[in-house]
Amino acid sequence: MKKLSIFTYLILGLILSACGSSETQAPQENTNPEITEEVPPPIRAISFLAQGEAEEATQDLYVLLLDQSDNLLKVNNDLGPYNQVNYHSWSPDGTRLYYLSDDEIADINELKVYDPLQDQVIKMHPDLEDWQNIENTSWSPDGSKIAYLLDLEINGVKELYLADSRTGNIEKINPDLSYGREVDSYKWSEDGKKIAYLANPNNTNIKELYYYDLTNGTLHQVNPDFSGVIGNLKSVFSYYWSPDGKKIAYTADQDTENVIELYVYNLENQEIQKINQNLEGGKTIYNFLWSPDSKNLAYVADQDYAGVQELFLHQEGSSTAIKINPDFEEDSGKDIYNNLKWSEDSQNLFYNGDQDTEGLTETYFFNLTSDTFYKLEVGINSFYFSNNGKSIVYIYQADPMLSSDLYLLDLSSNQKTKINPDMVDPSNNVINFYLLPKDTSKIAYLADQDTNGFNELYLWNASDQSVTKISELPGPIPNRVYFAKWSYDGKKIAFSADPDEGDGINKGQLYVFDVDSQEVRRINQGLTETQTLNSDHYWWSPDNQELLYYINDSVDGTYYALIHDFDGELLNLNLFFQEKINLIGVSFSPFYQD
Repeated sequence: MKKLSIFTYLILGLILSACGSSETQAPQENTNPEITEEVPPPIRAISFLAQGEAEEATQDLYVLLLDQSDNLLKVNNDLGPYNQVNYHSWSPDGTRLYYLSDDEIADINELKVYDPLQDQVIKMHPDLEDWQNIENTSWSPDGSKIAYLLDLEINGVKELYLADSRTGNIEKINPDLSYGREVDSYKWSEDGKKIAYLANPNNTNIKELYYYDLTNGTLHQVNPDFSGVIGNLKSVFSYYWSPDGKKIAYTADQDTENVIELYVYNLENQEIQKINQNLEGGKTIYNFLWSPDSKNLAYVADQDYAGVQELFLHQEGSSTAIKINPDFEEDSGKDIYNNLKWSEDSQNLFYNGDQDTEGLTETYFFNLTSDTFYKLEVGINSFYFSNNGKSIVYIYQADPMLSSDLYLLDLSSNQKTKINPDMVDPSNNVINFYLLPKDTSKIAYLADQDTNGFNELYLWNASDQSVTKISELPGPIPNRVYFAKWSYDGKKIAFSADPDEGDGINKGQLYVFDVDSQEVRRINQGLTETQTLNSDHYWWSPDNQELLYYINDSVDGTYYALIHDFDGELLNLNLFFQEKINLIGVSFSPFYQD
């Protein structure tokens, strides 16, 4: 970021007010963009929507390049009263963003891609009429394409299109549909080379599943043709790609009308395998989930008794699925619920259910290596994976009269470690915890560990099992900490707290703890009596160099978005505008993360 002091930005704000609007001219749309083979590098930028206070105020899209922080770029065309940019999204590779806006026809969203380096906009479709509308937009995983649904040819008939995000060239994926037909939904494969979609091309009441291969331009039907039998009303209901993109699992009443069963389509040999045993009328598949390695498919079904949900697992190469939970009796009242989770190594499947005691929901995990299921403590209904899925972290209260404590469970050894020390008072509790993405060597947590009612922030270190209070701030009383976030590199923790500074005003401040130096520094400038920190709305930049946060002023009703640079500079985004402005959806582009 170009280094300017906060004084410079205050002067800039005065200059902008004196000279009129600070908005730049919107970039011209390029209908014949020059394309090079070389993909540009990710852009260090921030995007946001800005809206004034007037009744007819528009909502415009802006991009600020962080390495040129005096250069604010307005993206969309000038808008008429009540018109606005409704949504925007950065490409996964961080080079461009698309946005939806009615900047040409009121209430008709059009899709455009903006290249900040070229300051260039490209429309992703032909000009639209006032009855056409874009829906369900999404980037391909590599950022080269954008998929969307649009009734481009027939009013109300949504069809699936792919747009090249660099040229704007579009391709309709499905064959032509007639009135009353439409593409219902679509899903990208994880590698972005294929896209599956659900449509009713032959009968309004029959939905069928297809996939399109972007590498060779071929379209394939997944389910057997349902339209060939007179009176047949079979349909596909849900579908998911396997993570490796080689299979599609889907539910359909493919064999018996109104009996929904689970199938897997293999793209390599085009064969379909039914996963569950044959179901009778009144039974169904409730949920299913691929393992990360694509070799296992778990599902919940009332396969044995109608209305009794149980958990089954189908493993690659097997002709039948195995039941995970113990057998439930028909009238037991027990069920396995739809909350399924896999560990990242695909070796542990977690699920919730009243497996042991009717009406008491508990959490279990099934280990595929040992072919054994384990139960977490009674009352554990939520947990988070850490360390590449090799362990989980959770809060547990053994008894309503005792404190809630924080635990780490190693899934390979089933060894449990208590993170926090024993509480001083049984009424003290761990409230929340914050994990590094793939590392359990350090865990931050929020608790009133030392003083009842005052939540403070602590850091647990696995190497020596030590716990350090990191919210030790000046003031005569303990500090109330509200929220915390790790930087992506795990070297800093940002947290919001409400220290007593002797002025009788508790309005929240933003701090950063440096793990290496063990130092705490306050980030935001002093707040007035009317200003408060939005205590859980702050974000690290992907390269850990900036911290974005919001300040709310109760008098003028404005949310101020500020960016703190760790070289000591502060940028107030609101100062680019001459009027009071509210900033919405401020976000960093997904530039390089270490």
